[in-house]
Amino acid sequence: MERLLEVFNKDTRYIKGIGPHKASLLKKRLGICTLRDILDYFPSQYRDLSSCKRILEIREDEEVCLRAKIITYRKRFFRKGVYIFEALLQDDTGALRCVWFSKSYFERSIHLNKEAIFFGKVKRRRGVLQIENPEFEFIEDISVDSNILPVYSLKQTLSQKFFRKVMWGLLNTSLSNISDFIPFPVREKANIKNIVFSYRNIHFPQSWEALKEAKSRFIFEDFFILQVLVFLRKAQWRRHKITPIESNFEELVGYAEGYFGFRLTSSQKKVLCQILEDFSKGYPSKRLLQGDVGSGKTVVAACASLVVARKGWQVAFMVPTEILAWQHYNRLKNFFEGKNVRVELFSSSTLQKNKNVLYKDLEEGKITVAIGTHALLQEKLKFKKLGLIIIDEQHRFGVEQRVSLIKKARCPHLLIMTATPIPRTLSMVCYADMDISKIEELPAGRKIPQTLIFKERERDKVYRLIREKLREGRQIYFVFPLIGEYAQLNIKGAQLSFYQIKDAFPEYNVELLHGDMNFKEQRKIMSLFSEGKIHILVCTQIIEVGVDVPNASCMVIEEPQRFGLSQLHQLRGRIMRSCYKPLCILITPEELPPQTKRRLEIFSSTTDGFKIAEEDLRLRGPGEFMGLHQHGQFQLRIADPLRDWELLKKARILAYRLVREDPLFKNRSNKLLRQIIESKIPQCMWFQVD
Repeated sequence: MERLLEVFNKDTRYIKGIGPHKASLLKKRLGICTLRDILDYFPSQYRDLSSCKRILEIREDEEVCLRAKIITYRKRFFRKGVYIFEALLQDDTGALRCVWFSKSYFERSIHLNKEAIFFGKVKRRRGVLQIENPEFEFIEDISVDSNILPVYSLKQTLSQKFFRKVMWGLLNTSLSNISDFIPFPVREKANIKNIVFSYRNIHFPQSWEALKEAKSRFIFEDFFILQVLVFLRKAQWRRHKITPIESNFEELVGYAEGYFGFRLTSSQKKVLCQILEDFSKGYPSKRLLQGDVGSGKTVVAACASLVVARKGWQVAFMVPTEILAWQHYNRLKNFFEGKNVRVELFSSSTLQKNKNVLYKDLEEGKITVAIGTHALLQEKLKFKKLGLIIIDEQHRFGVEQRVSLIKKARCPHLLIMTATPIPRTLSMVCYADMDISKIEELPAGRKIPQTLIFKERERDKVYRLIREKLREGRQIYFVFPLIGEYAQLNIKGAQLSFYQIKDAFPEYNVELLHGDMNFKEQRKIMSLFSEGKIHILVCTQIIEVGVDVPNASCMVIEEPQRFGLSQLHQLRGRIMRSCYKPLCILITPEELPPQTKRRLEIFSSTTDGFKIAEEDLRLRGPGEFMGLHQHGQFQLRIADPLRDWELLKKARILAYRLVREDPLFKNRSNKLLRQIIESKIPQCMWFQVD
């Protein structure tokens, strides 16, 4: 059983063919420290050597694999330190010109009269066919016994020949007789290959079919480990025993509707009912609440907080920005008035003398609801009886930040809220340990925004539209991606543009808001904007979350190509909080890449947050699902939830069955899997399965 971990954890210095010097380079260049790191450094592409053509057979605009010799070459000066290298290739059917644009060190890799494989695209220049910047490898450096050549993404001083030689040696020695940590019954039901076959054929495929099977194994493995982890977390979380909290649903809804002055939507009531049912159980809950911007998540959170607070428990409400914390504080303070519930605000701008008093009162239980930013994570901030943690805009916080807040309580209820719609594929990977709720409808009276795209040259048209909205009494946001200018990248900033917009609308009050201002100044400007005393607010994405000004129903987003689709959706949500018809205007540069145009067209054509999120995920890639990328821990290697949806579903089902049948991993067949999970993801093991 120990054999696999012993092999995987072997330091690269002690691997045959590497040694201390190369080990240092592998660590510095590629982040490779152990034998498993090498094995998991999969090829970035594969070359089909069976498709090699002769020079006589090649055609214009064709990607070719060519087997030939360099019979002569020369270099010509191009610019300082850079040369054009021209070579003449020859095989038994003819000759062909090759051109490389490269620095002078490239000359060292060229050897005359040695047969090599060349990969590149054929171009016609001045009527003559040639290959530009082809990749090439000499036949003597290719040590594979099939027609499929693995190519690794390597840095300078690390050659393909060296890396393949080391990999070949590992696969034929260290890996030859190890056990597989995925239990055989799971592999059989998933129809995947064993670990030895898969490593051999992902690095040196015997056939394209074998390569496909090897990839399927590692895709399944990535998903399976993640799903086992989240189901273990869920099982552990529910093993805690706590006092159930009972409540009167009808009375709570009646109070909320009376205070807020509107009827709760059926979605809000459904979600609130689910949360109250969580509280009535004998174990702590973990729930993810999704709801589009303006759907009323804060109302649900306020009701949940009231239920917990009236039973003598404390509530921590953590938000990403001071502006949002301040707004929540003002709302909830009035909401709890007369309920014997004390609400306080904790943020970096709180005076030190006030902080000490607040810390003391919180630890003694005199403060019931603590609303704050990252300030709630401070070690000296302690709760007496924390029963509910609410995290708003959860994507703004890292995994360890959320965990550090949870550690301030014995076993609290956890409610995580997000206005950034999470695609189903992503939620199945990241949030399988949580119950998921959605508020699927907006409050009555909300209007669907119109989104228009204008070029920079059409700015006058935009300003005419803005004037119309101002005459109607509406307020305007002008949103920029940056505070300052970046002339070298041709990016507009909020500071300089503020004066230009001020000049364009001299009869209106225009103000600037950005993250570099102190909180007191930010709060003053937002108060004036909320009161209608500021007509145009020039700002950065600081207003992306939590800003609620119903009269501000028009937004101009400058340089929209600099924002992600989900971020644009969040920004547009700021103008969907009133009964006025919202207008969102995008001002783009004259020329945009095709993919960028496609993104903006998708955004302007729909207000469905889940469609936008799916497209955002598709365009930007799955990224680091567990939020641990900054710590260098577990990442998906080749799995993609959108592309590999069927394997994800299969891994989820099998992981659930395994954890349900053996939650403590006591079965002999599961012990190695437990060791692998603990060794790969130590930061996540704040839960214990024993």
